[in-house]
Amino acid sequence: MQIQLQTNFQPIVLKINEHGATIKSLAANQVAIWPNPATDNVTIDFVLQGKANGELYLYDVNGNIVLQKTLPYQAGKTSINISTLATGMYLLMIKQDDVMVHQSKLIKK
Repeated sequence: MQIQLQTNFQPIVLKINEHGATIKSLAANQVAIWPNPATDNVTIDFVLQGKANGELYLYDVNGNIVLQKTLPYQAGKTSINISTLATGMYLLMIKQDDVMVHQSKLIKK
C-alpha cells in the first residue's frame, strides 16, 4: 500500500508493507546539478531541510577533497568553477549536521 502526501518541496511517499510501516522518504533534501557533464562551471540548486548550513564537498577518484564550499541552510543556488580540474569523474557530496544529505557523480569534460 502507498500513501502520497503533498508538501511544498515534493511528494512524500510512505510505503507500508504487510509487516509494519516503513518510511521510504520523508523530508527529502532536493538538489539539482547542471550541466553534467560540464567543462567550466556547474550550477547547484538546493533545498536543505535542516536548520544548519550545509557543506558541499567535491572528491576526486582517489578520495581527495578538491573543492569545499559552505551552503546556507534552506534554499539557494550556487555555482562552482571546475575549469582547473582534470577531466574525469568526481563525487559531489552535501553534508548537513555531519550527515550526508546528497551524493551524486559529476563528470568533468
